[in-house]
Amino acid sequence: MTRKVAANRIVTDSGECLSPGVVEIDHGMVVNVSALHGEQAFTEWMQGRIDVRSVPEGRIALKGDVRLTD
Repeated sequence: MTRKVAANRIVTDSGECLSPGVVEIDHGMVVNVSALHGEQAFTEWMQGRIDVRSVPEGRIALKGDVRLTD
């Protein structure tokens, strides 16, 4: 099942910044990053910033030094 996590800011390693934004995580990998427009069902809220980083397997989401998983 896909996990949706929204935050005040989503920052990607390409420099894109979405405020507020939401990341969708499936099997530990980010499958979608988008701007947050209003309430979305089954979406968690986290204060602050989530970083999206590229790794050899794809993209991961980090809250500080902690990897977000599904």
